[in-house]
Amino acid sequence: MSTEAPINPLLPHPTADVAPHPVLFNAWKHHARWGVARALDAAADGENAIRRLADEMVVIGTRLMDWYHGPLSPDAIGARVLAQLADADRLAVEPFRVWVDANAGYALVTLTDDGSRWTLRLGPEDGRYIHLHPARYSPGTTRVQANTLKTALLSFAVAKQTERDPADVAVVNEARARYLALPPIPSLDVGTGLGELIGLMKNDFAADARR
Repeated sequence: MSTEAPINPLLPHPTADVAPHPVLFNAWKHHARWGVARALDAAADGENAIRRLADEMVVIGTRLMDWYHGPLSPDAIGARVLAQLADADRLAVEPFRVWVDANAGYALVTLTDDGSRWTLRLGPEDGRYIHLHPARYSPGTTRVQANTLKTALLSFAVAKQTERDPADVAVVNEARARYLALPPIPSLDVGTGLGELIGLMKNDFAADARR
């Protein structure tokens, strides 16, 4: 059974400008650099923008997910997947549906750029019908809980706006209380969970999040 949360139709579609049609890709849930860039942009626009950011994060859902932190942009990932489908004569909706159905409702592709693996499922057949997300335990991905991801991204926004460190537990608890209505945490372990995720963001790609 899929752990993918449904897209909220009342909010801007998270794939609007990040993946080529007909790819359905929830960048909030599945793309690290995109999420960090979005958080930093919101921080630059002020408090109201951060509140809107928190509202947008409803599309992350409440479950465990696979979060890609490799070098490829959502647009590049989508383009490479489409090229593989076209080469295999599976790009049109009907052959794509037949292929996915023959594989128990999902199929896998591997990208040669970084070895990352991607799961494809059937989306709305009259729109973005290629539903794409990282495969479980794919290279360049991390398994993360929804509230952990939301906390990390909002901590980045608060830290950027106030010129503090996103790994400061005071910043983390401010983000949790103000924007997520979550209880405070007593400390932040840089080697596990939330601390590890924030460290990954800081050290690996925060500086070049918009690439």
